[in-house]
Amino acid sequence: MATLTIHSRLKHFKLVARITHVSASVICAEAGLDGMPMYAGLETMAQLAALHVRYCLEFQRHAFLLKVNQGFWPAKDCLAGCYGLTAERYSQSSKAFAYQVKAQGPTGAMSTADLLIGTVAYDNEFQEDILTAYYREVFGKLRSEIGE
Repeated sequence: MATLTIHSRLKHFKLVARITHVSASVICAEAGLDGMPMYAGLETMAQLAALHVRYCLEFQRHAFLLKVNQGFWPAKDCLAGCYGLTAERYSQSSKAFAYQVKAQGPTGAMSTADLLIGTVAYDNEFQEDILTAYYREVFGKLRSEIGE
């Protein structure tokens, strides 16, 4: 089987800088996306929604972007500054979670996406002992900024 290598040009993979609020159905965060390509905005939205799913499931399943149902992004070459993000879950099944996600930039420009986040049980490829600890730590560090 051939290997496909994708170079995103992103300096790092974790794009959410800090969680500012979390509840059973909503998570809010900030992300510094200055100079990043437009697709980094969608990646940040997906990361936030998937992080919320993991949190709600007590980090017991692997979560991933399954589908972008709809989205709107301003016609720009790159993102600028700090973005405020809100992901609100509006529907769910036992293995999939639907979110409306909004990202607002420093100039008021708004991006929106309707995302479907899928989940799978941990297995040999997605190892529970490694990923559960990793995402608990990531979530804890991002949330500790708000003193919770």
